[in-house]
Amino acid sequence: MASEVNLKFAFANAAHSLCLTNEWFPNAVKLLPFIIKRNNATVGGGGAPFSKAYCDREMCDVEFLFGDIFQQGISLVTKYLAQETFPVDRTESLLLGKLFTFKAEEKCINADPQRLKESEFAVLLANHLFGRLAMSNRYIVNKSIPGKKDDQCFCNASSCKMTGQYGDTSVGNREVWHGNVDVIIKSDLIVQPLENLPCSPEGTAPFEEKVKSYALSGNAQIISQTIVFSFLQKQMHPEREHFLTPCIAVGNSSMIVMFYDSEHDVILESSSIPLFRTSGENGFEFDDCAILVSWLAVNYKFLSSGLTEEMKKCKSHFFTEAQEKLKIYEQKLQLGNISSLPVHSFQKRSLHWSSFIEETENELIGIIHREKKRLKVFESEEGGQCDRN
Repeated sequence: MASEVNLKFAFANAAHSLCLTNEWFPNAVKLLPFIIKRNNATVGGGGAPFSKAYCDREMCDVEFLFGDIFQQGISLVTKYLAQETFPVDRTESLLLGKLFTFKAEEKCINADPQRLKESEFAVLLANHLFGRLAMSNRYIVNKSIPGKKDDQCFCNASSCKMTGQYGDTSVGNREVWHGNVDVIIKSDLIVQPLENLPCSPEGTAPFEEKVKSYALSGNAQIISQTIVFSFLQKQMHPEREHFLTPCIAVGNSSMIVMFYDSEHDVILESSSIPLFRTSGENGFEFDDCAILVSWLAVNYKFLSSGLTEEMKKCKSHFFTEAQEKLKIYEQKLQLGNISSLPVHSFQKRSLHWSSFIEETENELIGIIHREKKRLKVFESEEGGQCDRN
């Protein structure tokens, strides 16, 4: 029972960090919209590979809360925590079961992320985090990456095998942005490690003069992949209610989620989220907030509510920038069989949130206080038993 209370307390705190209306709270996960300016989205006759993408951007003076684009997912978690019963709907029950089973069964991983290559790290995360939280644990790893290509995971456990496979992960069209991504989760989501990859810092010269950067934020490769994948999802699934599509970028210690809506031309970047916390001397466990954000992102088809009306006003201007080849982005992208050739600066922004966030935040605060009291009761009872012994 104590472990169940700990689990609920952990996810109540994690959900609260996605709905925090206090602008200066350090753990709040926010979304920053930006305007796309100079870029090579339509350069030349042969397009530009993701690895050579260039994208200058200008940050907007507003920001939003992560929970506002996942109102369905946050409501699902909050209702369970408040009522302590699983939903009747089968899909919702399966999704919620994925989240809480993951946390209940999580084991320490004895591998040092700093010692893994970018592609190896992406496989480890796909196998131990993203794949386990998704409705399907199948994923494809770029077959072109160097190194071994067997079914072994990179977590140092000899018995741990990949639930995915190596294959073709090329996306896009050779006339525009295109190329291979490291991991695709069930044809729905891109995962891209970025440590030691080149990217274009804001305000620099065009992409031929790029310098090395280790920042996840503002990375042109992730921006280009997110935009292309959103257009592709809209092309493949025109029946969806909205086309806000995420792309997860991971470093050795943190992650961000980039979103693009190819219907409303809005791009959003999340604040940085710690991936791990240490466990024992040499192991690590996943951070609670990273688990919740990953669960929401990999299941966005079910859990995302799309852009709020206020977010729709924050146009990225990509439609204008890519106007000469916009039809290619809208109609001629493909998945597979495509041959290929910095940290946010401090700025005061106005934080915006919906009435949903305000109501949910208050409810989560009540749940956190309730679970904290339960934990104290369990701790005092266990202490009393020790005294009697």
